[in-house]
Amino acid sequence: MEFDFITSKKEYYINIVLGIIAEGVLNKRKKINIIQNENYKNQKLAEEFNILGTTNEKFWIGSSTEHIKKNKNTKEDIYFYLNDEENTRVFFVEGKRLPKYGKIEDEEYVSGLSTSGKESGGIERYKIGNHGIPHPNAQFGLIGYIEKKSIDFWHKKICNKIKEKWNNDTVLELNDNHTNTFRSKHKFECEVEGFFTMHHFWIDLTTNIDS
Repeated sequence: MEFDFITSKKEYYINIVLGIIAEGVLNKRKKINIIQNENYKNQKLAEEFNILGTTNEKFWIGSSTEHIKKNKNTKEDIYFYLNDEENTRVFFVEGKRLPKYGKIEDEEYVSGLSTSGKESGGIERYKIGNHGIPHPNAQFGLIGYIEKKSIDFWHKKICNKIKEKWNNDTVLELNDNHTNTFRSKHKFECEVEGFFTMHHFWIDLTTNIDS
């Protein structure tokens, strides 16, 4: 079962998931650090998200890592799903280090190419339909692990790159509900028409070097 079939409950589930992510990031922000690789960080956050989502008396939403899409080789870092027969996926999240390899000019949060020449950008993969389940007014997530410089530095850099690449997209706007969270809108560049909302959760790891 795909997310499209539960459209009437879409906002309900997404709001719950966004709350789980915000709380999970807050709980784990001091338990992950620069030395750990990206997969380890994603795993630790997914474990925390799963605890928060499956122990609440009002709802049950599980979380796990690396969901491989049917008939495709692409996979999301973290996904959320319901406790039904189909384990219906309701939200997808990609994690990205900032910067990618330690060089400030090297990032693939917005766009990029893998060693095999395929699109590897966090936002880019959602735009072209390789990540998530594309449908009108979809909502997805990105977690940014800030390992050098500051939140302000990366916010400016990411916004400038979005403006340079995609005229129809909006830059990251601060979300007043949670610290270091942003929203942006992006136009699909695949078989689906319309825009999707990207929810950004950034974790400043520059002070966690010795944790």
